[in-house]
Amino acid sequence: MNLKTFFTVFLSLCCFTSAMAGGHLKAADNDDNDNKVTGNTILAFAPLVATESGNIGLGFSYEKMLDKKGMFAMYLPVYATFTSNNNSNYTNNSSSGIIPHNMFYFGPGMKVYTHSKSERVKYALGPSLLFEVGQKPVSHPDTTSTVYPYTTTNYYDLKSTFVMGIMLNNSLNMYPTPHLYVGMEFNFGFSYINMVDGAYQSTTGLMQFAVKMGYRY
Repeated sequence: MNLKTFFTVFLSLCCFTSAMAGGHLKAADNDDNDNKVTGNTILAFAPLVATESGNIGLGFSYEKMLDKKGMFAMYLPVYATFTSNNNSNYTNNSSSGIIPHNMFYFGPGMKVYTHSKSERVKYALGPSLLFEVGQKPVSHPDTTSTVYPYTTTNYYDLKSTFVMGIMLNNSLNMYPTPHLYVGMEFNFGFSYINMVDGAYQSTTGLMQFAVKMGYRY
């Protein structure tokens, strides 16, 4: 995939979410004041984050409303996943056989909130860029016997990883009180740059799931 196609898809997602929200702006004027939440900034902690690789972690996010109606928001999540594999076939394993490999994620983007009858529960979607940096185990076969029947064992090395891609954010946002925030999100997309140990790899699918809670002010 070339750079032009990558940004065409990203801008198309921006236009789609903006157009979808535009149809709800007029309806938002009729909201019941009793349902209003306060503040235009959300700081949230994610105690549970899962990614397409099966890794589990945690993270934080910052969200800032960009308009008075609270329809458009800048969204800045930062996640980290921590995984340890107990595998004696790692070529650079520790004496215990437990191999930690961590990934860090940064996904600047935007959220467009759809209108709902209750301001306490709202759905949002929007495009974002995704950057992944860390390490991942890469297998390589090793033939341990030169006499038939040959015995092959898959060994693993930890390799540095860098991924840049785009994602479509889908989130359910709940406000039990005017300041308490609870949310869930499921994001999916694809990579534009996918590098392992400095070598380019094929395009891969991206996915994130997160459960969050925080404070709106």
